[in-house]
Amino acid sequence: FMQLSESAEKPYGSGELGSKYQGQMGPTPSRYWQNFEREPTR
Repeated sequence: FMQLSESAEKPYGSGELGSKYQGQMGPTPSRYWQNFEREPTR
């Protein structure tokens, strides 16, 4: 790891980045599945 000299401009979980993890409190299960659209069912 490297120590940063200043805070990130757009931190992890930033709404500006469209993060799926905004407002999480503690450990949160993966939301990777949200990267895919569902195929319409017949």
